Order: sequence, then C-alpha cells, then structure tokens
Amino acid sequence: MEFLISNSHKKIKALDLSLIPSLEYSHNMLIISFILQNISFIDMAYLKNDHILKSL
Repeated sequence: MEFLISNSHKKIKALDLSLIPSLEYSHNMLIISFILQNISFIDMAYLKNDHILKSL
C-alpha cells in the first residue's frame, strides 16, 4: 500500500499544468498540503512567510 501512495504522489507532483494557471495553483496547494502534513485550507490561506521557520 505504501508503494501505491508513494507512486501516486510522484505522478501528481510531476504533472505539468503550466498552461492552465488555475489548475497549476490548485496543484501547488495540494502538494504543499501534503508537505505540511495535510494542513487545512483555511490555515494555508492565512499562512505568511513570517510563519515559516528557515532551516538551520
């Protein structure tokens, strides 16, 4: 099962939606949601650069 999730994630991440800006934006929000461990949309809407810690 983990392989399927990993494989699907790679396919979703590799999609090129640059010709359709609204889909590209939605795609980017989906990817960042996965990276941030399924952060809610409302939390993403209020997220600012100041809230993100820089890596050491």
